[in-house]
Amino acid sequence: MNSKDIVNQIDILIAEFVRAKNATRYDDLSGGLPDNELINIHTRMRAAIERLAPRGSSYLKDSAEVKGFHGSKVIKYVGILQALKADYEAGYLHRVEDLIQADVYENFLEMAEELLNKKYKDPAAVVAGSTLEEHVRKLAGNAAIPLLDIKLKKRKFDELSIELVKSGIFPESQRKILVGWYSIRNEAAHGNYVNVIDTDVKYMIQGIREFMVRVPA
Repeated sequence: MNSKDIVNQIDILIAEFVRAKNATRYDDLSGGLPDNELINIHTRMRAAIERLAPRGSSYLKDSAEVKGFHGSKVIKYVGILQALKADYEAGYLHRVEDLIQADVYENFLEMAEELLNKKYKDPAAVVAGSTLEEHVRKLAGNAAIPLLDIKLKKRKFDELSIELVKSGIFPESQRKILVGWYSIRNEAAHGNYVNVIDTDVKYMIQGIREFMVRVPA
């Protein structure tokens, strides 16, 4: 999901605020839309902030502190959303988060390469595969794909990759390659060391790096 998609989502919610404002002559939005509609609006606004704002940001902190009646919540949340929209349009949030995330991923892939160069192929496969898994989870989160199942357990790599294909993030041909890389990680993690080949791990690390550049989260 890019900045344009995020801004479009925020605009839809801002339009809901305008609708609520136009339905009443009171500044606190009372006497206009029924309570159930105001509840729906402020619930969706808070969910959007939690979904779209960077982790640990002031947007999330301010959102968690919002209190009051339904109309006042809508007013407070729309203020946060407008600030969030402005920063996305200016490019501040994606630039910072993407750079940090890219640096973190690159550090882990460099670690995997170093382990492989020192003949620790199995730990290298686990580190690289875990980096791939985290990237796929990030892609899924950005595409609003649930990361937990109905039992609130982390969804499996295969499930998320299938959902990402359905969402058009990458094609099925790419998914099959990702699953192949992740299977190498699983072989190493489960102690099936004879099934982990040095050259496969080398190409796995290179492939994961290229994939993350081509399909950024």
